[in-house]
Amino acid sequence: MSQEKKANKSQAKKNPTSQKGQVQANPRFLKQGIKAIGWSNPIESICEFVDNSIDADSTEVGISWVKASSDTYNLQVKDNGHAVMFSRMVEGFATYGTEETYDDYRIGNYGVGAPAGLTTLSDTEATVESVYKESELLYKCVMKFNLSGDSIEYDLSLPTLTNEEVGVTITVKDIKTKTTEFEMTKKFGVIYFPQSERDNKFSISVNNTVIDFEDPFYRDVIQKSNSLERKVKSVDINGHSVELVILSFGRDFPMGNSFDENNKIIPDMRKKWDKSQTHNLKKRNRGLYVRVGGRYTLIGG
Repeated sequence: MSQEKKANKSQAKKNPTSQKGQVQANPRFLKQGIKAIGWSNPIESICEFVDNSIDADSTEVGISWVKASSDTYNLQVKDNGHAVMFSRMVEGFATYGTEETYDDYRIGNYGVGAPAGLTTLSDTEATVESVYKESELLYKCVMKFNLSGDSIEYDLSLPTLTNEEVGVTITVKDIKTKTTEFEMTKKFGVIYFPQSERDNKFSISVNNTVIDFEDPFYRDVIQKSNSLERKVKSVDINGHSVELVILSFGRDFPMGNSFDENNKIIPDMRKKWDKSQTHNLKKRNRGLYVRVGGRYTLIGG
């Protein structure tokens, strides 16, 4: 290399003409941005926790939804899945997105849901406890989140030996919402109907009451009644097979009082159509459903 080129290269290092780096996200913008794209609804955020439980092979998911004040609730989601090892806690709960390869059987795809839910549900605090098995021993680690102000900070404890059952417990305090236990129960009963079909041992309880799963397409009713017609068409979208289902409600389809005390369908009861009656069935579950693994995602409605 000539002396002139060496001199130019040395000068370039002293006086750079550009600056390289990585795009970063301000914590305040991150919290507000995640809320703006769909995580402002507590039920959707809680679904992300349940999705992770299902992907961790949980058969039981227990949800505690307790009113803390006139406009806030405290949440706890506890499962019996294979949990998260200490070495993966930061990736699983404090990192937006992972490099993990996902398959079609799983619900999660990008590794965003759990961190988004944890950091947007509340402005106070959240905790993740994981009890996992390693080398025939049980370990527990606890990850605490400080969500106050614009910051998103966590404190992850080192693992300690324990005798507790394997699983993950997520606790979030002071969630500002008007979502009731009844609303949560009804939505989860429909959203996770596919998982109940995949695994007949799977259950979700809300405040210690096991919910009943409900098929939004009423296939069980169709088999018993001629008053509901179901047409199915499969289409291909970017290599993915999508099932379109069109429901046609007949004049004798049960409505109004044709539900039991728990608001479940009673197929054998038939009432003639009356414009003065509210069509509870259509209003409750209408919309476009997209199935992802063991759950439905409701679009519109």
